[in-house]
Amino acid sequence: MLEKGKISPQQFMLLVVLFTIGDSMLFFMSFLVQDAKQDAWMAAMISVGTGLLIFMFYVKVTQALAEKTLVEYCMSVLGRRMGVVVALIFLLLHILPLAASTLRELGDFMNIQYLPRTPIEAIHIVYLSVVILGVRLGLEPIVRTIELLFPWVMALLIGYVLLTIPQLEWQNMLPIFEEGIKSFVIGSLTFVSVSYMEVGTLLMIVPYISQRAKISKAFLLGGAIAGVSLIIIAFMCITVLGVETTANNLYPSYMLAKKISIGRFLERMEVIVSTLWLITLYFKLTFVFYALCLGLAQVWKLQDYRPLTLPVGVLVYVSALMIAENIVQYNSVITPVYTQVHDPLFFLLLPLYLLAAHAFRNRKKKGI
Repeated sequence: MLEKGKISPQQFMLLVVLFTIGDSMLFFMSFLVQDAKQDAWMAAMISVGTGLLIFMFYVKVTQALAEKTLVEYCMSVLGRRMGVVVALIFLLLHILPLAASTLRELGDFMNIQYLPRTPIEAIHIVYLSVVILGVRLGLEPIVRTIELLFPWVMALLIGYVLLTIPQLEWQNMLPIFEEGIKSFVIGSLTFVSVSYMEVGTLLMIVPYISQRAKISKAFLLGGAIAGVSLIIIAFMCITVLGVETTANNLYPSYMLAKKISIGRFLERMEVIVSTLWLITLYFKLTFVFYALCLGLAQVWKLQDYRPLTLPVGVLVYVSALMIAENIVQYNSVITPVYTQVHDPLFFLLLPLYLLAAHAFRNRKKKGI
């Protein structure tokens, strides 16, 4: 095995929480509200329920994977030649763009909100350098860092919600179901794709989880905790900012933090959201990057994935710059492609196809 480290089910659960929240907390609330309007918080509830069903499917996949990663399982089921082709398509046409888009989201946010005169290339280099450092240290140091930071993430999240409660306006939730079921469903599907389907990336670290019998609980509990957090944030965006402001703002939860005002001395607390997002996005990008390096090393039968971190880092850096000309193009073109095509294709249909192929091979061996 290329990775010698092991993580516990509890550590995996914390990882699922941070990965699920990821960029959904800051970036995709506006997409949800654009479709579902004032019913966005209910669409988020539907998304969480659907997401937990997807996680149950991932649990079934982990049972089939046994001691293999998704890439190794692909080569085992489809044969070496066909498996390598499919694995490379998965890694280079989805995992690599996923890493690039995650880095680009961070670069755009920092460039727009904090560092407008700083080239986005510099932001990418600094952040990606920290990601590469984490990946080179290995799996165990990364998850131990998650254990260290997770209580602070939850404390900041709870404080963020409590401080915005005084600004809540219940009339912003009305009327209910004004846009009908169609827009409600469309909004929830986009949210499911980003928040839950992309967690399928973690199928690349399944062999390194101890006490495999507890993976199901870790998946579902982590998904539920993250889901409740996202529902609350969607609810607060609607009731505090209103539909129009939330739908038309690039970063509504960041805008929400600007509304905090307690006694004229506790104001402009958007640093809370920035800190939350930088932490959750860091771990999402780190594990997507780790999955990419590990998968390529397994395809090429390398003894260690670490020599790939620098060249893969260059690929991710260049791809992040080339993926879109600006934030408008990214939102209007790239995001729909990933949420409606790439994520369902690679994180649902591909595992389903591999499970079906495995079952067919087993039946053929038994002569059924």
